[in-house]
Amino acid sequence: MSRKFFKLYLLVFILMPTVLFLIFGWHDNFNYVDGDYIYLGLIVLFLASIAVYLASQNTKKLKSIIKIDINNSISGMILLCIGISFLILAILMKAKFGVSFRHSGPSLSAAGPIAVIFSISKGAIAPIFILYSRLIMLNEELNWMHKLNSVFISIALFVFPIAAFDVVYLLLFFLFALQPKKVMKLFTMKIGLVLLLGTPILILIIFMGLATKVGFENLTDYLINSGLTVFKYLQYRNGIFFFSSLVNFTSFEALFFNWVEGVETTLNMLVYRGEVILGLAPDKLVIGNLNVLNFKNVFSNYDSSMEIGASPGLLLCFFYFMPFPISIVVLYFFVLFISALLNHAYPKHEASYFLVFCILIAMFGLINNPIHVFTAIGPDIIKICLLFFSLGITIPQNVLSKR
Repeated sequence: MSRKFFKLYLLVFILMPTVLFLIFGWHDNFNYVDGDYIYLGLIVLFLASIAVYLASQNTKKLKSIIKIDINNSISGMILLCIGISFLILAILMKAKFGVSFRHSGPSLSAAGPIAVIFSISKGAIAPIFILYSRLIMLNEELNWMHKLNSVFISIALFVFPIAAFDVVYLLLFFLFALQPKKVMKLFTMKIGLVLLLGTPILILIIFMGLATKVGFENLTDYLINSGLTVFKYLQYRNGIFFFSSLVNFTSFEALFFNWVEGVETTLNMLVYRGEVILGLAPDKLVIGNLNVLNFKNVFSNYDSSMEIGASPGLLLCFFYFMPFPISIVVLYFFVLFISALLNHAYPKHEASYFLVFCILIAMFGLINNPIHVFTAIGPDIIKICLLFFSLGITIPQNVLSKR
């Protein structure tokens, strides 16, 4: 599983943007880098990619001592309660903020307790998908509580979609609810069918992300008025990690000393969050986290008045915390650990690239900025803990047939 997982990551987020870069050149949304410096960035990007590829070849599995029957009544009831709560909160959030909440709404702390609880419950959706997909790959039938839970989650995602990946979760949980056995065919189908099905889904994800920013009713007018072509927008959305790396890898000074700013930003954020928890009234940080710092460094339209962030991606994230070449060594061991976790969770080799793509979506935040998700005190920590739990436990096989 780990080989397919990181091979797909490098294909989608490094190789594909490289090809689009060679065709269309530099994208205007990113700070321009002179041609002579681009070569240094490409060399470091290549070295980091090699480290990821070599670590992903690890076939060892994480040893887990925790065994849980996900199909029993207690597990089913717990997950069902999460699904019902998520639906209720989605309806309340849609009525109060609209679907552009994630991009144009207030900050989470200012949005109130409902938004915080919704974010926590939303963080459970990816781990629930991991659990259900693992059951299906073990040829287990989802019990009635899991199917009903999938209905509630599907409705919630339809009512209040706030992220591009929600369209994939909506499709998957809809299938979990109606035809879980047919999902098994999706999870094991051949590469040709994966490409045939995956291409329109990828395009839908990209434009779903744009729709949540500008509004569904304004999407067509926005594309026409902005003069964006499908391929240029694809280059922009798909190339954020690629261009982030190029911009940050374009000088020896950046490679050895940019981590100082990343560590300082993280420490400032931890102090700020601590003061908020203690009931103090600290001044709001201009650069509140690593994602905002990366946006400032990389994007040409950075505006300090708007707290907009962009994840640096797997190949760059460790360079924000430690100098080269230590960052590449740590990157290698991180991928080694994730590989062992994936090989434990999905031990069978017939998993298709469609399933791998869905797992990549579920682990997107963890993979692209692992240190940030642990240091940013908030709902992301709960999501990551649940992800590790859903991937790390041992699920007994043929549990239904034993009853």
